[in-house]
Amino acid sequence: MTRHHRKHKKRKGHLFILFQWHRRLGLSVAVIVVFLTITGLLLNHTKNFQLDTTFVKNSLLYSWYGIRLPEKQHYFKVRNHYISQVGEAVFLDAQRFPVSVTEIKGVAWYQDMWLIVEKDQLYLLDKEGNLIEKLSKNSGLPANIIGITIRDYPILVTQNSQFISKDDFISWERQAPIATLSNTATITLPTSLQHQIRQQFFAQELSWERVLLDLHTGRFWGTAGVWIIDISAGIFLLLAGSGFMIWWRKKRQRYHGKKK
Repeated sequence: MTRHHRKHKKRKGHLFILFQWHRRLGLSVAVIVVFLTITGLLLNHTKNFQLDTTFVKNSLLYSWYGIRLPEKQHYFKVRNHYISQVGEAVFLDAQRFPVSVTEIKGVAWYQDMWLIVEKDQLYLLDKEGNLIEKLSKNSGLPANIIGITIRDYPILVTQNSQFISKDDFISWERQAPIATLSNTATITLPTSLQHQIRQQFFAQELSWERVLLDLHTGRFWGTAGVWIIDISAGIFLLLAGSGFMIWWRKKRQRYHGKKK
């Protein structure tokens, strides 16, 4: 066997080994390539599939993401309706109001409006729950409100005083205490209503776009998932490199074959 033939055989041996490793690496990440391709295509057409406006309604996924009802919850019953605060969200029965609050101090019904008070703010909402106006200390509202009640006119209760408005919330006049607040601590929501509020609260917490993005990046499985995707990306680079080397060596072999 001539030196040229030995050299040529050695090159073919190297090419065979390279091809074997290329094939093994490709097989090891084949499933991940398919997975990333599918999730990538879906994410690339988020608007078409409305993934950003379609929300998850699966309790297992809520638990996986650690999405739970906040501990801060307050309940009030007015005119046979339940007004609930869950976190910063406010619900009339199972309907979510378009306001965010820190802590509701009281609720009342007055002139076909819902009055919801916080420590330094008063929300006026129509019977459908649409916000009419939001009043604060800048609007003349007394500070440190602890409740609200109705005695012909709305009365705001503070620690030491009570204030009444007889001119549709334009001004508040201090008066001698005449009203008492109802106890809300013992109010318990019906089980069916609790379930409805839970569904409404989670309704826009987790979009399918976020789930797919987390799957695509590996974050869905935490740190381990991110590392798997990172390692797979490294293997993709190796595949690109080994694929180029196989192509280059085969090209050189054909070139040398033609020269003979």
